[in-house]
Parts: sequence; structure tokens; C-alpha cells
Amino acid sequence: IRLSKHAARQAYRKAYTQILKLQCWLVRHWLNYRLQSMRSKPSKRERPVYQASTINKKFMLCEDYRNNQWMPRGMRNNNPGNIRRLGITWQGAVGVDPQDFIIFADTCWGVRALATDLTNKVNRGLVTITDIIKAYAPASDNNNVPAYINAVSVQTGIDAGDPVTDYDGWLPLMIRAIMNHENGGSSQISDQTIANGINLMGVQLSQLPQ
Repeated sequence: IRLSKHAARQAYRKAYTQILKLQCWLVRHWLNYRLQSMRSKPSKRERPVYQASTINKKFMLCEDYRNNQWMPRGMRNNNPGNIRRLGITWQGAVGVDPQDFIIFADTCWGVRALATDLTNKVNRGLVTITDIIKAYAPASDNNNVPAYINAVSVQTGIDAGDPVTDYDGWLPLMIRAIMNHENGGSSQISDQTIANGINLMGVQLSQLPQ
């Protein structure tokens, strides 16, 4: 079949238009794929380095945020409870920052320090959120103690004046609430890291005084 010059030009234009549309479709879908891939992965600065801590010869992976200077102080120090040195030699400590806050080797050791501090307070008879936070974050350190107590009470779902009895369930909730308050959030710390830090204490919480 022979086409006239006009019909041939029309057919050529139609084919060329279809090819352009196909190319645009391919480029658009390739860009969408790349964007979805980028969104599904944390940016380089959000990716922690994972360290292997040990307890009872078992390895556990723990986040290390020491190279993430954009993060809150507690996170970049692997010290999500913002614990100061105060003359104590903490396991897993590798230094202190200019404000005397401890720097830990990884987040599991930082969580262990927070868990140990809270457990020691319970052993001293501080068994309510009010009593614990007054000792943990005193007004003399420029803390808004009532706001801190309220935040921890709301996040744990425990009345600030109620004595704690279920230590196994209470401690992870307290750790998470304190980390949130100290750092403006603690999504960087997994629940498994909290469990690892508690395990590093080597203490049976159910054996604490009731």
C-alpha cells in the first residue's frame, strides 16, 4: 500500500508522538522507583553504626551514634538518659563531653546505665514516678520537674504517686519515657536495645523489694 506524502507525514508524526509518550512514561516510572527506594532507606547520617556488645558470651547488636553530630546530645553520646559522670565509673563508658555527660561505646551501655540508675533509686526506696524524677532530674539542674513528672506519668500510663510493683513491666516503660523527655523523642533506640541494656545489668528485676 502506497501512502501519499501527507498521509506518510501524519503516520510518522503519530509514531513519533507515541515513542515520546513511551519514553516519558519510562522516565517517570524510573524516577518514582528511585524516589521510593530513597525514602525506604535511612539517609547516611541517620544510619547508626552497629557495635557488638556481649553478655554471657552472647552477642547483641547495639546502635552507635557517636558520629551523628546533628542528633541530640544524649543520642550522639550513646547516653539517652543524659547521665553525668559524678565520680562514677560506668561500664561501657569511653569518655565524657565538655558538659561532663558520659559518652558510651554504644546505646546498650547507655541504656544499661539508665536502667541501673533507676534500679538503684528503687532500692533506696524511691518507688513512685514523683520521687524518682525529683531525684533523677532535680530543679537545681534547671529541670522543670512538674512537667517532667507529668510527661513520664502520661507516657507510662502510671499515676505519678502510685508505688511501682511490676518492675519487669515498669522499667522498660520508664526508660522509654525518660529517653523521650531527655532527647525530644527516642525512635532511634529500639525496644530490643532497651531489653539488651536491661540484660547487661545482670539483675533479676523480680527479685527487687516489693
